[in-house]
Amino acid sequence: MAVAAAVALAGCAGSEQASSSGPLDGVEVSGDINSKPTVTLPEAPFSLAQSQTKVLIEGDGEATTAEDSLQVQFTVIKGVDGSELQSSYDQGPTTVNLSDTAALPYLLTALTDRTIGDRLLIGLAPVDQLPPGQSQGADASGSPTTPTDTLVYVVDLIGLIATQAEGEAVTDVPADLPQVQTSDDGAVTGITVPGGEPPTQLVVQPLIVGDGPEVTPDATLTVQYWGVLWSDGSTFDSSWERGQPAQFPLSGVIAGWTQGLAGQTVGSRVLLVVPPDLGYGDQEQNGIPGGSTLVFAVDILAA
Repeated sequence: MAVAAAVALAGCAGSEQASSSGPLDGVEVSGDINSKPTVTLPEAPFSLAQSQTKVLIEGDGEATTAEDSLQVQFTVIKGVDGSELQSSYDQGPTTVNLSDTAALPYLLTALTDRTIGDRLLIGLAPVDQLPPGQSQGADASGSPTTPTDTLVYVVDLIGLIATQAEGEAVTDVPADLPQVQTSDDGAVTGITVPGGEPPTQLVVQPLIVGDGPEVTPDATLTVQYWGVLWSDGSTFDSSWERGQPAQFPLSGVIAGWTQGLAGQTVGSRVLLVVPPDLGYGDQEQNGIPGGSTLVFAVDILAA
């Protein structure tokens, strides 16, 4: 289970959400919330026939719903031998979209209707480790495989992530820049590109200035974004249209994003006009013609 699967955190439709008693009572977890826990299993191998969830620490924050995105910290322990499989505490909080249809259902269910500040202990049975609609996987040779090892998660619910930029609107945006359209509640619905030749240099124009921490070049961001071509204004990508934020390391995207978003603050909405040399250059990329100038509206939700 890589991060995407691990923090998909959820349960299969046929699984029963466990009470606070049961096999998980034998699992010992020590350490404060939002710090890496020490997890000791009662025996090896530790296995569950059904997935279970137990609240270790009760928080006093906001309640989570199935439409929310959360920041969490988590550690995953292998039931077969008690070794650590993965942990976010080594790198910082990660984002979980509770509406992510590609995530593991039991883990998402386990995080829904909880409280920010909770620490959860989740035992994920093998039957609940397959993505929705998938009955089996395959090994490197192509032979069918199914999970056999129970996984034990400790998950700290750190905070809710805003659904869009929140801050002070910028009032002196130049009129000759692309215009970002929004709905009545402020969500981005499109971008209108002006006529004429595109800029040859990167344009970075804050539209809303958030009051969160400053983004560093090595940060991993959670964002909502809308992207169009300068040439005809057509949309080529939009997390808004997909219905959930995206998460990525700022060091792993096009140079226009890395340069344009570093130094901005969480909560901001930033307009970027990216010339080809800071985008995809002369190569066609996912239907984007070579030599394209790209226009983005990016809401920085978390870093």
